[in-house]
Amino acid sequence: MSIYINTNTNDYPLFEGDVRLLYPDMGTEFVLPAGFAEVEETPVPTLEIGQTFDEFPPVFDSESKKYQRSFGVRDMTEEEITKIKNYRETNYPDYPSGQEPYDHSIPTPSNA
Repeated sequence: MSIYINTNTNDYPLFEGDVRLLYPDMGTEFVLPAGFAEVEETPVPTLEIGQTFDEFPPVFDSESKKYQRSFGVRDMTEEEITKIKNYRETNYPDYPSGQEPYDHSIPTPSNA
């Protein structure tokens, strides 16, 4: 599924349906109008224990002449760690004790 940006307004993310709503006379073939660009996928950052990432507005790469997804890695806040821990305690009461709540390995329910 492609993601687009309106390069005039910086509206992002936009999908084909969003663009079609702005251009209802487009017809059945999707043609990206002027002022819009496809955003190239980039790998999600690798995280260490206790980290998370935020997605930022796409950046234009002058070499490839394409917009690319942009991410920033940061340490998790105490609130985020507590939220994960509370989620696990509520939904996975048999979760192994001693495992840090922010190691990104949320188990699936055993009865799923």
